[in-house]
Amino acid sequence: MTIEEIQIQLDGARSFRHYDNENWERFFLQQKKEFTYPYVVVTGSNGKEDVAYYLSSIEKEAGYVVGYFGVSRVLPSKNDIQVNGKAIPDGDFVRIYSQYEQDFRRFSLSDFEILLWISLVFFEEQNVSLAILVAGMGGQNDATNLPRHNPLLVIITSVSLEHTAVLGTTLSEIATEKAGLLKERGQCLIGHLPDAASEAVRLEAQKKRASVFT
Repeated sequence: MTIEEIQIQLDGARSFRHYDNENWERFFLQQKKEFTYPYVVVTGSNGKEDVAYYLSSIEKEAGYVVGYFGVSRVLPSKNDIQVNGKAIPDGDFVRIYSQYEQDFRRFSLSDFEILLWISLVFFEEQNVSLAILVAGMGGQNDATNLPRHNPLLVIITSVSLEHTAVLGTTLSEIATEKAGLLKERGQCLIGHLPDAASEAVRLEAQKKRASVFT
């Protein structure tokens, strides 16, 4: 299989904007893999890609091996998976894709979910010090809300009315959905959010005994 053939299959996969992670959870749990590196998830209505990029650059300059995953909204591809600013090599991308291809098809994973899984496996192989994952949409039902894994930090850059058909029709509902990335006793860093959104995040954090920083 070639990169070009895989790209065609990704283009034909279910879009990551399809907000239903049931198949992803079933696939993830079946693999029985434990990823040991710490990771940060960045979500937000605006600015999440910039924050994730700056954070990964800072960590790289500090001498860490940093994995970065953030899917392009134009053409999701292997270039969305990087370690220290370099895209995953063609050979590794093809190898990992081919290893899990049957399960990708069996569980009808989206392009986003496929690329996320490849990145998680590749980061483990590269023994990264830290991984930065950019959420696709929302939080609670996003694939970056990894089953059985707890992020080192959840960052919510901003909250505005977006994707209201699936995330909610108010700032509070959308903020609650994004805060769904938080796990028990986790940590959350928020940007300058509207009062209603900030209150919703803090309420969700309180339920999970999580800490919120601004």
